Amino acid sequence: MSSNAISMSERRLGSGMPGVVECQECTGSKQMAVNSCLTCLISFCEIHVQSHKENEAFVGHRLVAPDVNLPQKICSKHHMLMEVFCRTDQESICYKCVCLEHKTHKILTPEAGRSEKQEEVPETMQEIQKRMKMNEEKVKEIKTALSEFKTIVEEKNKEYEETFDFLFQSIARKKKEVIKSITEYEQREEEKVKDLIKKLEKETDELKMRGTELEKLTKTDDHIHFLQTFPAFRASLGERNTEDTAININLFQDQLINNLNYLKKLLDKLSNFKFEETTDPGSSHILENLHQPTAMKELKIAERNGVPDSEEKDVIKHDYEGPGPLRKYPNVQVIGGENTFGAREEFLRRLDEMKSIRYQTFSDTKSKLVLLFCSVVSRLGKDISHALRQISAGTKIILVIMHHTPDPRLILVDSSKFVEEKDVLLTVDCLFHEQRGFHNSSLNQEALKKVFNVILKN
Repeated sequence: MSSNAISMSERRLGSGMPGVVECQECTGSKQMAVNSCLTCLISFCEIHVQSHKENEAFVGHRLVAPDVNLPQKICSKHHMLMEVFCRTDQESICYKCVCLEHKTHKILTPEAGRSEKQEEVPETMQEIQKRMKMNEEKVKEIKTALSEFKTIVEEKNKEYEETFDFLFQSIARKKKEVIKSITEYEQREEEKVKDLIKKLEKETDELKMRGTELEKLTKTDDHIHFLQTFPAFRASLGERNTEDTAININLFQDQLINNLNYLKKLLDKLSNFKFEETTDPGSSHILENLHQPTAMKELKIAERNGVPDSEEKDVIKHDYEGPGPLRKYPNVQVIGGENTFGAREEFLRRLDEMKSIRYQTFSDTKSKLVLLFCSVVSRLGKDISHALRQISAGTKIILVIMHHTPDPRLILVDSSKFVEEKDVLLTVDCLFHEQRGFHNSSLNQEALKKVFNVILKN
């Protein structure tokens, strides 16, 4: 189809369409150009190009098909068509540039310059294909990493949910025990007070009677009778009731109060956390976090260093350690040792400071590793046997024997001598007391280290 056969609708195509060249002579609605003049450096529609075809003054002008790239071929310095290639500066230039800035340079025709550059096309194409393949592999790697990341997030959500559930249950249980203890203590003290009141009221009634009898005796005129009766009367009063009437209002021991205050501080800190990425600035987020050869994904609470107390924030950090597949943190189920005046909780807290360990409430149906606390209440061998009967055969057990004593030097026994079960990986002795809670003794420190090492290995 010739340019003269182009319909009016096609000529009025908007300038926003790719490849469409507008007539630069049209005013108002622009028509589509049918030719570009390389001499005038302007594109014309069918109407405005007629002067070039009919007027002898334009005989020497070069008309070509509409060139959409014409504006890019005009020299910005001299407003002339760039028709040659400077090999020295590797750029297209006009003839005036050749005479001025490039007169000492190696000048080529566009055809010769194209021929040289054409030789670089295969290498460039190979580079494009190579980078496309690298990007495809990177996309696969990122998708795999993202899938692993989502798995980690699901696991962490489950871990934190179970941890908080355990805390809620533990706190609710402790609350129930404390309230029960207070209520029982209140009832005992109230009974004591009521008994004392009855005794005092009864004694008061008796004293009133004695007072009446004494008043009658003082009115007698028989001195001999008075002297014979009064000493016996006075002796019959007996001793004054000296029973203690004070009520002990110190319901809590210092250790319990300290533990509750410590728990409150931890909860206050936990409510003020924020998420923080610990990877270096500029690193690739998912790939660096999931596939660096020195890391393992962890969510743990830690204080930010160097922040004033008034601005201190707790941080949930994302750290990644350890080569190879993503390693999970030790998952330990806990049973026993509840009534050890907070010694068991302190033992678990110190273990957690050594390494983030995920604790769960004991469930015999899914347990793999159990941290069994055994409180010594009667005979050591009997107590150990009773505690071990709670765990099914085939479950790995770390046995912590809790000895109640005010003095660490009083315990010299090695409880492992009383344990013959093969499922027990380790037996350690620990000391506690109602006044001191968990002892800061070398025996307890050694027990913590041994338990820590066994947990990591399993």
